[in-house]
Amino acid sequence: MAADQDDSVFATARDDYLAPILAEIRCKAEEEAGGEPLRLAHAYRAFDDYFRARARRRRSFGEWIQDHVFLVFAVFLTLAFGLFGLYHPDDGDVAGFLDIAKIFAGAVVGGAAGSSIAWNRQEGGAPPG
Repeated sequence: MAADQDDSVFATARDDYLAPILAEIRCKAEEEAGGEPLRLAHAYRAFDDYFRARARRRRSFGEWIQDHVFLVFAVFLTLAFGLFGLYHPDDGDVAGFLDIAKIFAGAVVGGAAGSSIAWNRQEGGAPPG
């Protein structure tokens, strides 16, 4: 296929695909304008709202786990070592298990804070604080 033919095929597919999306975004921008003439800011907000909503809808539980695997693993280890410490028959080893559980509990707190900041940056927001 020649480059010109490739470009025309792509342009046709692009126009067919984007036409309904652009119509929906235009309606959102007109709603936001509230009867005033459309400004560039209305269009930008409408595009931003449309694509952010699409990105949020597509996230599955598996993707959430993948994004937070460290946090989930640290929670599991905290609970495991805490239970070993609480239910261990030998009182001499209890302190060691509980110390390890405290370390992983600290990792849970740090992991939760890191996940929150990463999520906010991914969503386009500023980090809290």
